[in-house]
Amino acid sequence: MIVSTRVINEKHSGLTVDFSDENVSLVGESVVVWSEADALSYAKFFGADLRRINADLFPMPEMPDEMEGDLE
Repeated sequence: MIVSTRVINEKHSGLTVDFSDENVSLVGESVVVWSEADALSYAKFFGADLRRINADLFPMPEMPDEMEGDLE
């Protein structure tokens, strides 16, 4: 997840979250009240929300049906 911020004005910062580094074509943008540091703090939650809302873009790894070499 690539996170970037920008100052919009003295009370607002822009937040962009890009998942292209995970081979997912999804970019989310939001406006956060206050500083760029506040926007960076929010990025973790914003990214998690985007993953949940767009879960179909983030396939879960396949698990084997049976464990090989089970110990008895």
